[in-house]
Amino acid sequence: MTTLPTGTNPLVGNSYLLEFFVKPEVINALGIDFLSWVACIQHCQAADGGYCDKNLTVKVLDKGAVRLCWHHDNMESHPDELAVLANQNRMLWALERVQSQLREPQPVSLSSVLWWAVKNGVYEYLPSGLLDEVFQRKEERRWVGNGYKSTGVRYTETVHEQLERLAQPVNNTI
Repeated sequence: MTTLPTGTNPLVGNSYLLEFFVKPEVINALGIDFLSWVACIQHCQAADGGYCDKNLTVKVLDKGAVRLCWHHDNMESHPDELAVLANQNRMLWALERVQSQLREPQPVSLSSVLWWAVKNGVYEYLPSGLLDEVFQRKEERRWVGNGYKSTGVRYTETVHEQLERLAQPVNNTI
């Protein structure tokens, strides 16, 4: 049932990036309208080998949208699969926009997305979990009384502070 547009990217399934790409400020920096992009998909994305109407529509879901024929739009079947597909469409659109803006000849990597975020001044919207992963930071914990307690938190900069510090030279040159 899941029919994606061509040009998939391994980052499409990254839930941290999805949260980043649905922020209004990030959407504004990406440029071209997402719904117009979905409307350019020339087939029903819920095609299951059975009947599909020739008329297509765009169905907006929580964080994304899908291209459906009238038949599948009225069926309301497989809402979970449609939500996953809508999220994948959002990610493909956003990654294509980043690739286009950076003029990258191949699908963008996570480091390219971070560079794009710094360059466009939207890096403060990057989720902490994603930055922890990128900077390979693990929360240190030690046993205290009845359980574990984080250590070193007061004495080290947060990942957002670290990114802000690292982005400073770039922001000064742009």
